Amino acid sequence: MRKIFIDLDGVVFDTIRKIVEIYNEDHVMCKDFEIVLPSEIKTWDFDELVLEPREYIDKYFDQPRFFEKLPLMSGSEWIINKLYYLSLIICVICLISHAKESVQA
Repeated sequence: MRKIFIDLDGVVFDTIRKIVEIYNEDHVMCKDFEIVLPSEIKTWDFDELVLEPREYIDKYFDQPRFFEKLPLMSGSEWIINKLYYLSLIICVICLISHAKESVQA
């Protein structure tokens, strides 16, 4: 049986939308807060989330609330169901801490 590896982050799950949602919830009462839309995120480092440094935003990925009601990318459920009958599907994700280690190596 063939194997297909599918990245979860930004392929199956809309992680940008969830990070922006958490950021907006956390900062809605801040003085300089302006709501951010997922479509406004253009950088890998979430530079558009100006009220917090990247290290703070990275911690969102490790919080239980990040995984609660994590939205699917449009069409991902349909395509995974189609691929299911053709191949063994293996889902992969890179943890933030592991990504940093591999970049530094």
